Amino acid sequence: MANCPNRVDPDQWRVLVQFWGTKTAKRRSKINHKSRHEQKMGHTIGRKGHCRVRDELTQIKDGVGVEPDRIQIFIKTHTKKDGQPVDEASALAIIPESSESPALREELFTNVLKPDRNGRVRTYGLGPCPSQVFGTRYTRSQEQRVKD
Repeated sequence: MANCPNRVDPDQWRVLVQFWGTKTAKRRSKINHKSRHEQKMGHTIGRKGHCRVRDELTQIKDGVGVEPDRIQIFIKTHTKKDGQPVDEASALAIIPESSESPALREELFTNVLKPDRNGRVRTYGLGPCPSQVFGTRYTRSQEQRVKD
């Protein structure tokens, strides 16, 4: 109990130290340790969610909010204050704004990072699903029916 930080109540510290000694806490710690080492790409937003970053970057033009694209959010969340990427994996995925069309930038971004997992849209957080972001898309079977 001598190592109790000033900002923590001593009674809570005692309970926390006891919890850390349990099998449940040790198992959870081991799983989290393994997960941290499997991560390939870091970010710079800490506990802030991607949806909050998106909201902060939304620009108001003529009274209408203009949302940033996925690549702008990725750049904001994966670069340091000096503008350098946080790691090599992030550096590969950062596509600078240039003369490429938004669709081409999106395609390059997806090719570098691989397609999103089913039901998820990278940089949008836990909320929207792909159909809400990109609209409905034909599946291969639907495309075949349209052709026939």
